[in-house]
Amino acid sequence: MSEKRFQKTRIVDKWGGIYDSETDKVLNVNDVEHKLNKQQDTIKSKDKQLERLYNYFQDYLKDEMSGNAFSEMWDFVKEDEKWEDE
Repeated sequence: MSEKRFQKTRIVDKWGGIYDSETDKVLNVNDVEHKLNKQQDTIKSKDKQLERLYNYFQDYLKDEMSGNAFSEMWDFVKEDEKWEDE
């Protein structure tokens, strides 16, 4: 994302608001809290999926390469620019 999605605004209520350019809505503090907590849950879920994927491939390739070689390969996978597009 080249453009920032969220921007402070001085309207809505005494807490101010946050403009969400993706939804074209101004969020109050409760909306922002809910959105952040939901995103945190999503991140934790994705971390668990990634860990399962790591363990699967590590087990699958254990006879093909050493643990260090697998870790190196995994680091290259994580650094691949294609992961950044998601």
